[in-house]
Amino acid sequence: MTGTDVVTMEHPEDTATVSDIVRDAAARGSRLRIAGRGSWLGAGRPVHAPQSLWLDRLSGVVEYEPGDLTLTARAGTSLADIARITSARSQWLALDPFGDPAGTLGATVATASSGPVAHAMGGPRDNVLGMDIVTGEGAVIHAGGRVVKNVAGFDITRLMTGAWGTLGILTEITVRLRATAEVDRTLAVCVDARALVLEAFLAAIVAAPVAPLALELLSEELAARVGAAGG
Repeated sequence: MTGTDVVTMEHPEDTATVSDIVRDAAARGSRLRIAGRGSWLGAGRPVHAPQSLWLDRLSGVVEYEPGDLTLTARAGTSLADIARITSARSQWLALDPFGDPAGTLGATVATASSGPVAHAMGGPRDNVLGMDIVTGEGAVIHAGGRVVKNVAGFDITRLMTGAWGTLGILTEITVRLRATAEVDRTLAVCVDARALVLEAFLAAIVAAPVAPLALELLSEELAARVGAAGG
């Protein structure tokens, strides 16, 4: 595409409209670029297409069952909105991917993004229970379910998680939630960067009676940027 090309932007508000747009593009042989709210478009290789399909208006929580620790939301729902709703019931979505919390649930699942807590709580494939998908031909598929114990047939949910929208557009997603801890603390510890010293430090953490949910090593530059003085 050149700087003079015109890009058509679509902002559907429901799955049926997404299906219509995809079906029309397929009939014309036209490419579609899929985006949530556009905050992560710099990740990976850009898709050049004459038409963009944005899911920013396809947002909102469809169903929330605190007793079952499950939540169903449209793909354009921001992680910040989900955190706000679930925190009121002392629950949270344990993905915490790197980036802006204005990023969407759909983008998080489509890119299989997660943060340091994935080592303890699992990644997107472990926390996504079901989803609605619009295929490249415009068909709507309902995969998985809205309960934790739901095992039947081919696991399309795991296939679509991390496919970057190349196999279909995620329009609605059901996720597993976790109860928040009564006490949540993040500690910054200055450590010696020499391999043997660092190895002994990490071994002590592993042997400790209380295991951290997440552990990150920061460079001296990054430590300074987040306010952890001392290297």
